[in-house]
Amino acid sequence: MSRLNVMLLFLVSVTYYGVFFLNEELFSSLDYTDHVNWIFLPSGMILGFVLVLEEIGALGIFMASLVINLQIHTNETIWVGVVTSLISAITPMIARQICTHWIGLDQDLRDLNSKKIIECSIIFALISSAIHQLWFHYEKLDETFIADLWAMFVGDVSGSLLVLFLGVYSTKLYRYTRDRLR
Repeated sequence: MSRLNVMLLFLVSVTYYGVFFLNEELFSSLDYTDHVNWIFLPSGMILGFVLVLEEIGALGIFMASLVINLQIHTNETIWVGVVTSLISAITPMIARQICTHWIGLDQDLRDLNSKKIIECSIIFALISSAIHQLWFHYEKLDETFIADLWAMFVGDVSGSLLVLFLGVYSTKLYRYTRDRLR
């Protein structure tokens, strides 16, 4: 692994870890259950990092998610933390592949626009919430599948849209300001 990839891996892991706990501070009053949030900003980080960095993003998400799961879910087995972290890392990769094949998203993201951000966010949220909830219900971590699935889907979509649109418009604002100052 190149030095750049190691640095990116570290950046993804630390950023995801920080945003996870920032989300807890900002939106803990909107928690649905211990594993489900109505607004989950880390979903946007997950999707964004994997859209841009692919495997490096997924590996960084896995590492940070594992640390988070072991840190805050101390009453669960290590196995639960590992599988939950794998789901968090793999589902955005699946969503990325579906987005490139079904909605025609360029591999290099050159055609990423508002419509495709919304579509990718919905696809990711469907996959992530469904697989997470299947796992949580198998492990008996959540109680009502459909309600928990819906809440997680809403949290993943809202978090993804907030983070991705903030990123896109921040980039546009930066470019606009940079060009005007030249």
